[in-house]
Amino acid sequence: KKLINHLILTEKIDSETRVVVEIARELNDANRRAAYERWKNERQKENESLVDKITQSASEVGYPDISVDDNILTKYKLWLEQGMQCLYTGKVIAFSELLNGTSVDIEHTIPASISFDNELSNLTLANSRYNRDIKKKLIPTQLPNYNTTIEINGESYKAILPNIKFIENKVKHYSKLVEDEKKKSKSAQSKDQKDTQIQNRHYYKMHYDYW
Repeated sequence: KKLINHLILTEKIDSETRVVVEIARELNDANRRAAYERWKNERQKENESLVDKITQSASEVGYPDISVDDNILTKYKLWLEQGMQCLYTGKVIAFSELLNGTSVDIEHTIPASISFDNELSNLTLANSRYNRDIKKKLIPTQLPNYNTTIEINGESYKAILPNIKFIENKVKHYSKLVEDEKKKSKSAQSKDQKDTQIQNRHYYKMHYDYW
């Protein structure tokens, strides 16, 4: 409340400003904290590695002086996750398209006006024309090519469902790992072993929640 009042008094926000409060991840016990630290450290190392890869690849395609900002890093991460394709159209996305700033958009899978969610898990790398002309503020299940390939204005758009099958597989994979670690923790022979299984369960649950 103090922060909001300060922003009002300094005229940074007004009655028309939408304020979204994000609740911090629950970290009530040592095992959950340990799992979160593991997750956070891995994401940091991953980002550092990806920045190096982007810089090298950018130089190879004619962008030797590229500055890798958060926008480009996010595009690259989503690009890799999506198998280098637009999930809405099935079209292949070239690496150079991540850098030119016009061919692809980072869009909210569930529109921000509905979800208020800016996390990476709610972002999709999409063909700009499709995003702006067709996707707009719809959710994926409302899109005309969600279940079947269709033609719009003379252009064919592949069905979305087959493109996102890999996400379903990821969810099943991490769901199984969570359950496996839960069973192992119940049969652990020592406190250290039990703590390790509980930490692993929290860690895999973070992956599960993401996907």
